[in-house]
Amino acid sequence: VTEDDIDMYYSLWERYDPHASKYIPLSKLSQFVHQLDDPLRVPKPNKITLAYLDIPICTEDRLYCKDILKRLTERAMGTFDNDKEAVEEEEEAEAEAVTTDHPEDYQRIGSTLTRRREEVAAMVIQRAIRKYVLKHDFDKEQAPQIIF
Repeated sequence: VTEDDIDMYYSLWERYDPHASKYIPLSKLSQFVHQLDDPLRVPKPNKITLAYLDIPICTEDRLYCKDILKRLTERAMGTFDNDKEAVEEEEEAEAEAVTTDHPEDYQRIGSTLTRRREEVAAMVIQRAIRKYVLKHDFDKEQAPQIIF
């Protein structure tokens, strides 16, 4: 990853963060990383890759610019490691860095990996409820409305 790659990252970032808040919404992450040039680019479909990168999510479902750049750089250089011990060490280092390296409004509430796990768990639960309702032959009026 060269200085030109980082400059390209920040020039694209400016389009996604026109008010220079240093954050973009989680909903824009997939398109943002798809539009980057190699080696930082993560082409679509990229939902699984972005979850695996375990990018910290802050309040209001926002992502901090340096967190994304760090993960993309680690991926591009082949130094990204998502094993349990490395993650724990990194979380300790990030907790320390939050006080020095991040803006005052930085408050981590999760990550792309935990969010993906929550989404998958919700789908499994919804599927199980639907199966149960169909198996027990409930009328639509008897079953909760969110199921149908």
